[in-house]
Amino acid sequence: MVDTRQAQAIIRAIDMLADRTKPRLAIVTTIARADFCEPLRWLDRFDVWHFYMAFAPDIRTDRLSGHYVKFRDAFELLLGLLKLRPDLIQGSEPYDFPPGFLLSCAALLGAGLLRRPFYFPTFENIPPDVKYCRRRSLPVGIIVAPLLRSFMARYSRRCSFVFAGNEGAVRNLLAVHTPPKRIRRELYATWGVDLDLFSPSGARSVEIHHPHTILFVGRLVEQKGVRELLRAFSLVLEQEADAALVFIGDGPLGGEIRRFMRDHCTDDRIRLLGIIPNSELPPYFRAAEITVVPSLTQPVWSEQVGMVAIQSMACGTPVITTNSGSIPEFVQDGITGLLVPERNPEAMAGAILELLRDDRLRRKLATSGRAYAEKRYDAASNVAKVQDILLQLLARTRPSAFACPNRANQSGPGPESEDSRST
Repeated sequence: MVDTRQAQAIIRAIDMLADRTKPRLAIVTTIARADFCEPLRWLDRFDVWHFYMAFAPDIRTDRLSGHYVKFRDAFELLLGLLKLRPDLIQGSEPYDFPPGFLLSCAALLGAGLLRRPFYFPTFENIPPDVKYCRRRSLPVGIIVAPLLRSFMARYSRRCSFVFAGNEGAVRNLLAVHTPPKRIRRELYATWGVDLDLFSPSGARSVEIHHPHTILFVGRLVEQKGVRELLRAFSLVLEQEADAALVFIGDGPLGGEIRRFMRDHCTDDRIRLLGIIPNSELPPYFRAAEITVVPSLTQPVWSEQVGMVAIQSMACGTPVITTNSGSIPEFVQDGITGLLVPERNPEAMAGAILELLRDDRLRRKLATSGRAYAEKRYDAASNVAKVQDILLQLLARTRPSAFACPNRANQSGPGPESEDSRST
């Protein structure tokens, strides 16, 4: 049921905050994540409006720029888009069913009604036939998979282009006959990192004080390989008694970690620090000796990027990760990190012990990982590259909107308060 008061509040907020001096970009997502949202400050030639349903727990609102409008359903989203009348729309990920699919429908309809160009990012690297037909309710999957394929075919043909986050996403797009010329493999949404913030130089967390600390950052869930890491750590302790393991994050396996600590008498060697905002992670990476990203491919999920590995490399902390999903596209085995097979605690323990004992290899991975991050994962550079692509699109489709940034140089708005960013 639509809450008309909420819808009217969105309209009033847009009326008050809309900036008419720059082309307006509407970004549509289900969840506003820190690694996506914080680098948007470099998208400075657009008046950015981010329509979202929820904030991720690691986000700090004081580090956001632009406008953030919370909505509760696809109708409110469509209403907001029609009121804002953006010059360009970023649609949602349609393979995120059902929320992303519904938001994609609203973005597609809004772009059509407003006659505006739109694009969208996709990171889904599992084909819909596999992802949804393996769910518990097979009849639902049989209906959902062809529905999503059909919609994606239309969605990707109507868009100006689509940013594919990994090679699996490219294969999914080609499978529905998306024109190859519309597929872009630039880093989008997962922009990389702020290289000044995520760097080897700077403070180190006092909460990590053991000399041989292994760091895990992420959700404490099965697919992130928490159980395999615990088994590997027990093997490491048999040979390196002074090793320590620190978990940053939260999730249903937190209780299992605490039981492991009690059963194995490792209370002083394992710590759970809970959720830490994304922008406050660098001191923890710097203080750790190794970061482990032990992700596991599941029947309906596989790692799409592995952002923690990128953050750790930028901080000069060696990474051990698995060959799950798209991770090998972002971490070079033996050059910027070590890749081990999934579901193999023995191999993971062996890699951890190798790095703990080999200072030369650890320094080599730290140096090459940082250099690779500087070359490929500089968020400021990647956002600037995307901004040029979007401005070129507007120059072709909406020349009057493209001319707006010149006026912005003469009379742009001043800094915004936190209250004016979030509605």
